[in-house]
Amino acid sequence: MRIRSAPRREPTIRRSSARAAVAALALLATGVPRSRAADLHAFWDDRCAECHRHAGEFARNHLALKDGRLVGSKPRRDVCAFLVTHGAGEALAAPICAMLSAQAATPSLFRDKCAACHGTAAELARTGLATAPDGILHTKTGGREIADLLATHGGLAAHEIPRLAATLRRVLGEVQQQPER
Repeated sequence: MRIRSAPRREPTIRRSSARAAVAALALLATGVPRSRAADLHAFWDDRCAECHRHAGEFARNHLALKDGRLVGSKPRRDVCAFLVTHGAGEALAAPICAMLSAQAATPSLFRDKCAACHGTAAELARTGLATAPDGILHTKTGGREIADLLATHGGLAAHEIPRLAATLRRVLGEVQQQPER
């Protein structure tokens, strides 16, 4: 008795086109959203937070700077190089690496002193901070210099004010994707 296999069906043009369309949509869906590409924190929240939570928390708990390199739990793995293939792509890997490096090296002062009222530093930077033409960080409403405001706001010790002001300046640059001054 001879067993015959089912006749082999050749893919039709319609099936091939549908597969190509699905593949193209998948590639588009994994790209950086154009409207939010300039905001590193929005990118992290959209792409990374589901698995890695808040960027600062992730950086402080799971990353470290070793010999000038950002490393994770596997010290031989260069996190910055890994980011290229782990969702950030060529364009955002270096800026996200810089963001995570800064967070890994910075104590969680904003979270400890400010987050209860102001949410995340990125939210505050987007809605409440601006840089004047002379480079001074100030509030959007009222134009008060941040260093002056922090001297009387939030219960910060004098030595914490420059550190928090520097953090806010960095975060404003990260949400605007502008170099720090």
